[in-house]
Amino acid sequence: MDTWDIETLLVMSELGNRHVNDIYECQMLDEYPKPNSDTDAITRRTYIEAKYVRKLFLRPLPSSPNRTIRRWNLVKTSIQNKSMPIWNPNFYLYDGARQRNVPMMLHGLALGADKNYSNEDDQKRTPLIQAILSVGNEKKKRLNNIFLFDLEIGCSC
Repeated sequence: MDTWDIETLLVMSELGNRHVNDIYECQMLDEYPKPNSDTDAITRRTYIEAKYVRKLFLRPLPSSPNRTIRRWNLVKTSIQNKSMPIWNPNFYLYDGARQRNVPMMLHGLALGADKNYSNEDDQKRTPLIQAILSVGNEKKKRLNNIFLFDLEIGCSC
């Protein structure tokens, strides 16, 4: 059986069974019925191994064609188009971190994404760095909204 680190256990408990099962039990197979309280230990173990170790029921990676990403190049002051395959497990995890979407990140990890993936097209940032930046960006947005709200109040007095 798999051994989970404390971080994985915390994520699983925070998300709850429903979200985790949406990922890990998406494509149930008839030959592996979901255990209940009457299921014997051998059948239960077989099911758990199929679900978490062999990942037989795992929701597949979303299918998406290559998409063009538009980037601003400050040096040349022009727009560059770059086509890259968007949906691989590593970028899926990275994008989940950017969106602060924990279920998406868990799904990426379940699909085998490398938690140390570095995005060559984004200053070699990792999912962890992207998650930290996304929290910082959210705080900046909130502070900006508070500042704008204060300005509106100040102007109306």
